[in-house]
Amino acid sequence: MLILDEPTSGLDPIGSREVKDLVRALAQGGVSVLMTSHLLADVEDVCDRVAILERGALRAEGMIADLLRQPDAVRFEVEGLDEPAAAAVRAELEAHTGRRVRQEYPAMSLERYFLQVVAQDGRQRTFALAPFLGTAPADTERLTPNSQLPTPNS
Repeated sequence: MLILDEPTSGLDPIGSREVKDLVRALAQGGVSVLMTSHLLADVEDVCDRVAILERGALRAEGMIADLLRQPDAVRFEVEGLDEPAAAAVRAELEAHTGRRVRQEYPAMSLERYFLQVVAQDGRQRTFALAPFLGTAPADTERLTPNSQLPTPNS
């Protein structure tokens, strides 16, 4: 069993992602991980089960999916639906249920967006370094900055 207290506290998004990936890998390998955190998005990312404590008292516990499920709400996701079709579906649902239907557009988390931007920036640096590496950028998974790299003209 591994016990972690606020394992991502104070880390930048990349460090946080690396810690969460490590915790997931350990759990998948059969290691029980007990983690405390005030960063609830991190808890959702890594944990299967949670226990919510308030002032030392257990207030709730269970599988995250079960605790967060809203039994009186249903969500449908359809990709590639244009606005007129979405409006028609919304109108049909409202007519059928007699209730207002909320239409939302999916969004990614800020962490995921940040990691995509950083990964894209990393790919651009890989392309810039490709002449020095003698390999295609797609073959390079990770680069470690090194101030001793030669210049293209050396």
